[in-house]
Amino acid sequence: MNESIINGIFALSGTLIGSLISYFIARKVKETKTLKAQVSILSKQVMSYWNLERIYSEELVKLVSKPAKTILQEYREKIVAMNLVRPTMTEKEAKNILIKNL
Repeated sequence: MNESIINGIFALSGTLIGSLISYFIARKVKETKTLKAQVSILSKQVMSYWNLERIYSEELVKLVSKPAKTILQEYREKIVAMNLVRPTMTEKEAKNILIKNL
């Protein structure tokens, strides 16, 4: 009788432990999918902002007598002066990140 109770306790605890492990694995998989989706969105945003910056600099060239590269450098320095991260990622780098996360 005692052996069957002990076997039952071990079976029950094994089932509980297995269920907990399955639950945590499923949760991590869901979190990973969510993070990959967010990385995809952010990569696409970087590409959009990179192209927006390029378009703006091309338009500013028409108004001021500075090359587009100089204009970009000046505005990026203003971003750094605002205690923000200097944008350095290119569209190609963002696409590579996007491809890796698909």
